Amino acid sequence: MTEQMTCKRKHRNKTPGPGLCKTYFTPKTYCMEILVFKTNLTEPHHISNVEPSLNFHPRIIQWNVDLHDCDNILRIVSNKIEAREVQELLSNAGYYCEELE
Repeated sequence: MTEQMTCKRKHRNKTPGPGLCKTYFTPKTYCMEILVFKTNLTEPHHISNVEPSLNFHPRIIQWNVDLHDCDNILRIVSNKIEAREVQELLSNAGYYCEELE
């Protein structure tokens, strides 16, 4: 899990002077998790076929496929994505995907 701090400035007047400018920090937390899947993505062109779906999914932060692994592992770093969503993405592209636990 990572935490990002944002700064919000509150001004009471248009021209803040000493004591008139306060800085507040509000923590933003993201629940990042790594999901691991066994796939049948065996060739680089298979990966190219699913790349647009994975790249533009709003909750997928990062992903990669290990073609050197016997299970052609797909690793996804996400912000609260369900495994079934990933399985549907690959299934819609014509590929097999099974979550490993």
